[in-house]
Amino acid sequence: MSLTPKDAIFNTMESGCEHFDVPRFLVDSDSLKLSSAAVILYTLLLAQYRNTWKDEQGRAYALYEVQPMAQFMGVPEKEVAQAMNELKGAGLIIEENKTEKHPNRCYLLKPQAS
Repeated sequence: MSLTPKDAIFNTMESGCEHFDVPRFLVDSDSLKLSSAAVILYTLLLAQYRNTWKDEQGRAYALYEVQPMAQFMGVPEKEVAQAMNELKGAGLIIEENKTEKHPNRCYLLKPQAS
């Protein structure tokens, strides 16, 4: 089978292939040593910022629930919870717990310059 340029999936930006932008600081930092799951989770939460949910003070946030994230990422719920703890420990996320009927809010932070 020979491949032609029109067969290439990334031939144009209109390829219809959904993608996520990974912030460079997540993979390029000497001080941040994050697992792949933590990088993916942060990236997925960052993608939600495009929906522009805002709290009472006008701050953007993402919604977080372990089960749907685990299903989307194709990993066990325990791995998603560990990734969230890793991001909180690195100072990249502040999680605000809501009621059982509402998902938690996550405020994504940029790393502090060292």
